[in-house]
Amino acid sequence: MSFQAERMSMILYRKRKDEKGVRHYYVRVEKRWIEVEKEIYMVYEADAKRELRRWKEESAFEFLSYEKIIDDYEADDSLSGYIPTALQSRSAEEYCFDYSDFSDDAEFLAWFKEEVRKMPVDRQAFLNLFKDCGCSFRSVAERTKMSKTSVTRFFKELFAEMVSRYYNEVIG
Repeated sequence: MSFQAERMSMILYRKRKDEKGVRHYYVRVEKRWIEVEKEIYMVYEADAKRELRRWKEESAFEFLSYEKIIDDYEADDSLSGYIPTALQSRSAEEYCFDYSDFSDDAEFLAWFKEEVRKMPVDRQAFLNLFKDCGCSFRSVAERTKMSKTSVTRFFKELFAEMVSRYYNEVIG
């Protein structure tokens, strides 16, 4: 419940005439009726009417979901078909469909891990060092005290060889 709605349920107003015909104005505050001046009563009355009018106006609006906007856009028969650039975003489904070749990548990675296990220990250690250094040729070069060019050439040749073997052996 919003603050205003909560306030509306807590503060009510009413007016009554006594036996002599004199009007008395009351406002309900914290479950008690308090007699107030006419001006104060009118402020509460105007505020309550304004809130009621605002509530009616807001409830007249149709709130659209992002999916409804997309459906309308694709149907191309609605005024809500225009999607501002700020609202245009890609869904998880779209990203998933874009990367539908993921299964091929997973297959390659599984093959690659198995091939690394078959490599000589020095190559395995070098690949593990590459992984531990955040896949950075510069970091590997600094740790091994080798030139960056040598490290880069080694990994490029190794990865080119691995990709070539994968395409020849698996995809073939």
